[in-house]
Amino acid sequence: MCDSEHAWIERHFEYLSNRKSCEWCQHPECPVMPKIGLCRHCNRIRLELSRLEKRGITGFSYQVAQEMKASAITEGMSFGLPAMLAVSSLRLEHALRDLGRYFVRKEFFVNDATHLGNVFCPIHRQYVFYMLSLYIREYLRKNRRQMASYPLGEDI
Repeated sequence: MCDSEHAWIERHFEYLSNRKSCEWCQHPECPVMPKIGLCRHCNRIRLELSRLEKRGITGFSYQVAQEMKASAITEGMSFGLPAMLAVSSLRLEHALRDLGRYFVRKEFFVNDATHLGNVFCPIHRQYVFYMLSLYIREYLRKNRRQMASYPLGEDI
């Protein structure tokens, strides 16, 4: 690959690292509310948690809201900028497999980490992982409540 492509990708990640991101989900594209430090999605979760706490509700809906908060924070640790800068070929394989599982309900790219490592240089792995993470994040955001309430429903 030519050096101009590498330089463009490096500048893009530098731009993302200088941009303020949400404290919980660390989404690179979502604007952050300056006083709160959260994006709108995470702020809705925060407001729901505080509303339930004020009312003294500690039942199922409160547990779901706590799971949603934990899910957003886990998303930030998995797909935030620090995690994005250290992408191995195995992480890229897992992201591709998750994308297939979420959107077409099939597992693609099983046992292809070595091939992905040979095809993509480290900076291209980072950029491909970044693009895949945007799709995966949107899926997780749309289904966060359902995913948070499903495991809790089994315990009750």
